[in-house]
Amino acid sequence: SIIEVHGAIDRTKGGYVLADPQWNYDVLQAARLSELRRDEAAQMLAYPGLTTCRMRYLREQLDDGEATDCGRCDICTGVTPAVEVDPDVAAAAQLWLDGGDIAIEPRKMWPSGVDGVKGRIAASQQFRLGRALSRPHDGGGRPMSIACSMATSTCSTGLLRVWLVS
Repeated sequence: SIIEVHGAIDRTKGGYVLADPQWNYDVLQAARLSELRRDEAAQMLAYPGLTTCRMRYLREQLDDGEATDCGRCDICTGVTPAVEVDPDVAAAAQLWLDGGDIAIEPRKMWPSGVDGVKGRIAASQQFRLGRALSRPHDGGGRPMSIACSMATSTCSTGLLRVWLVS
């Protein structure tokens, strides 16, 4: 996790403990990185609709000052291959890419280093099963499918489409 990398916490046998009480989360850096990820996503989304050379576009995105038309892509040649995708196959692929539902089990034991408590957390004090709305490295900007009703915290048979915005 980012706070472990930055030295704010240390991993111990029983979990994590605060390593540096003076550490502060760099909100500006996180905002810059989120904006960068949104820009990169926008560039990827623009790619299929290009009306100029695809290779030139890619090279320009990588700051290549010598980018020129390639003469080989569908835009340069004027030849676009016909592709038909079975909607059922596309839906199955999207479900697989989204990775399905991510359940987060409630903590059963108190973390080490918490003053005044230790051992098992009483069932009456435990949280219910949770659901993750994003995955590591997704940048918080891709649609995720989750099978969970946010209002009731109960699972449903339908999928709720959520656009994650950081």
